Parts: sequence; C-alpha cells; structure tokens
Amino acid sequence: MATRSRIAVKLENGGYKSVYVHWDGSPDTRGPLLTECYPTLDAANALIAGGDMSSVGQTVDDSVYFARDRGESLNFDIQDSLTELMTRHGSDEEYIYIYEDETGWTVFDTATRQFSSLNTLVGASV
Repeated sequence: MATRSRIAVKLENGGYKSVYVHWDGSPDTRGPLLTECYPTLDAANALIAGGDMSSVGQTVDDSVYFARDRGESLNFDIQDSLTELMTRHGSDEEYIYIYEDETGWTVFDTATRQFSSLNTLVGASV
C-alpha cells in the first residue's frame, strides 16, 4: 500500500508550488531523505521541478517522475496560501512536506492536522 504525500516549496510571493508523490511518504522514510539529500532551497526546487513523482530518490536523477520517466504530462500545483496547500490534498495524501527558506523542512500530517519540524523528527529517530 502506498503512503501518498505532497512536497511543496514556499515561493517568494508567499504561495506554494507542490507536487504529488505516490510511494514511501511516511516521515520515517521521507524525513531523513529530504533533510539529508535536499537540505537547501535550491535542492528542494530542483526536486519538484520535474513535477509529480512515483518516488523520491537520493538524487533528482534517482527519483522517478511521471513526466520524465513515464511519458506523462508535466504536472505541479500552485497554491496561493498555506491554508490552501493544507486543504488541497487529494489522492488520499497523508503527509505534506513543506520547504521554507526560513525554517527548512516541516511536515503536515493531514489526519492529525499537526505540523512537525523534520529536523526534530529525524533527530528523534536517530
């Protein structure tokens, strides 16, 4: 069973650009991968530039994108606010990972409606 998620990056205008990810979206799997392999705004932007994904790899080249690797249309979403991003989740997305330049990675659990810092979660699991 897939743990669906969404990865978003905060834009300069205060909105968010986000992509859907089908596999391995739980914080114990996705958290260390994002904080270790995509620790900067440039890296986070590079990750989502390819659009919706099947899975996130340790590099952009190792990630599996619907457009690049499956020949589907390039797709991403733009949300005007954090509230819109939090309520946007479709496809039964369980977690929304958000990169903001000021704070780094956070995760929003769509079931509990709680935010957590990925640095805190990853540090606690080590």
